[in-house]
Amino acid sequence: MKIESLDDLPFIGCQFAKCGLSNQLDQHFPDHGHWLGISGGQVAVGWLLYILSEADHRLSHVEDWASSRLQTLGAVLGEGKIRSIDFSDDRLGRLLDRYSEDEAWDSFEQTLGSHLLQVYEITPQVEGQLSDYQVVRTDSFNAPQFRGVTELFTHGYSKQRRSDQPFCKVMISTLDSLTLPLAIEIVKGGGPDVEHYMTNIKRVQNILPQRGNLYVGDSQLGSMGNRLAIHSSGDYYLMPLNRKQCVSAELYGYLEQIEGPVNELPGIFTANDDKRQAAYFKEVSILLKMQSDTAANNTEWTERRILVYSPKYAEGLLRSFSNRLDEAQQAIQNLMISKKGRKVPKTLEDLHIRKDRIIQQYELEGCFEITCDQTVEYIKVQRHKDRAAETREHVTIHLQIKRNDAFIEKHKQRLGWQVYGTNVPESLIETATLVKCYRDEYRIEHLFDDLINRNTGLLPLFLKKENRIKGLIRLLSVAIRFTALIQYQVRRHLEKNSESINGIYPGNKGRSTTVPTTSMILRAFRGVAIAWMEINNTKFIQMTPLTTIQEKLLKCIDGADVYQRILEVLKSHPDLRET
Repeated sequence: MKIESLDDLPFIGCQFAKCGLSNQLDQHFPDHGHWLGISGGQVAVGWLLYILSEADHRLSHVEDWASSRLQTLGAVLGEGKIRSIDFSDDRLGRLLDRYSEDEAWDSFEQTLGSHLLQVYEITPQVEGQLSDYQVVRTDSFNAPQFRGVTELFTHGYSKQRRSDQPFCKVMISTLDSLTLPLAIEIVKGGGPDVEHYMTNIKRVQNILPQRGNLYVGDSQLGSMGNRLAIHSSGDYYLMPLNRKQCVSAELYGYLEQIEGPVNELPGIFTANDDKRQAAYFKEVSILLKMQSDTAANNTEWTERRILVYSPKYAEGLLRSFSNRLDEAQQAIQNLMISKKGRKVPKTLEDLHIRKDRIIQQYELEGCFEITCDQTVEYIKVQRHKDRAAETREHVTIHLQIKRNDAFIEKHKQRLGWQVYGTNVPESLIETATLVKCYRDEYRIEHLFDDLINRNTGLLPLFLKKENRIKGLIRLLSVAIRFTALIQYQVRRHLEKNSESINGIYPGNKGRSTTVPTTSMILRAFRGVAIAWMEINNTKFIQMTPLTTIQEKLLKCIDGADVYQRILEVLKSHPDLRET
């Protein structure tokens, strides 16, 4: 008797077949003349099956994995014969070399993105206003490695707070409602994102068939050049403005327009708790005319400014501000305490320079009232032996410090406020919807977590060659496209039919959900297997009966007969395994 694990392979494989993934890969990355066995596109699809099923990308493990399920892979891939050597790490590495070619990848990514939108019927559905399928979120994450600085991997500001690790930067633009990646860019670490935003957005614009999309990002999206480019292309933007894009004086002027307590403003609730408001907002009455100095025609457009107050954000800032006050005050007082390696100031000028340096370091201008003065004593020194009598000057430096309570209290009231900038007309999206739209940034953060840790297991990176690292990240971006689409299909079906699914939570069979994750969905197919038996010279092929949960999930993706079709293929081709 021979047994092979089917698990979730047919479930995943039908998604790849639905959009003709292997053929698309072969068209954009054709095999070289010396390539033997199944095509590169089929090898890549088989590898993607391993990646999503095992949540692991390591090249060295794929061949052994494939060798234990060759007939299953042959049936899922639609190939007559599969060899384990087709998935050797050498062959997989050559695929990554191909995927590192920028021009070929850009062409493939555009074709794949447009095709997925058509196949899965992801199109704007609401006339006269922005639909959920027109919101694109762009952000980046750091991918570190441990083999030192290279051209791609450099030091810089690390979002993981690991300044000791060189990293490259991966920027991804996603269709926000599905968290579906549309474009990915891999650049060297250490530099700001501002210069890469438009490169990524232009790739998305080549995929989306319509204009009038809303691009959402952090403050680095808000450079004047980026805002101009998005507006000029007929699209919209939304981002928080940093201190340079909206200086403190502007913010304070906006806050003067707010009358009454903050909690009387309209509120935004958290996704999981409709009783606790996550933020309060107010759209300022002043609408600004934005003018770009870089545009030859001095393009002008109206930008809405939205004031947003977050109690949680304010709480963190207040805690940090109080700590900085205490530390700065102690540091200034310590200036007058002599210590090993540190001398007290001998002149008022020196004292002013050193206390101003501390104030600047802690960003606390105006928070203290500091008095610095000096007293001078003249001390007569009597004649002694060869030394003549003289009068010496003794200067004593004095410092008094107290907090400017009125200024501090006013500053505290300003903490927790952010200013959002957008060129979306109010007739398209009301203010509350815009605020909630930006605050849904957790969606792309979950995607990063899926890519890095969960569904594909990008980190740690085991590869050494930069071109193969680029190819791997690009291949994994294909994988997470399909995790997003699997999740989207199941959730859409459940919502459309007002259904939920039970028993999908490990260890909690009674719990139901309408929003299962891809990890939950794929895990539900663990244990499905197929067996080949011979009894009395008669050969049989038997598959594990599908559970109610498995059948329901298959129905959600219009794939009720997927496993049965695989079984029929294996019955008709009993010798698919290698000889």
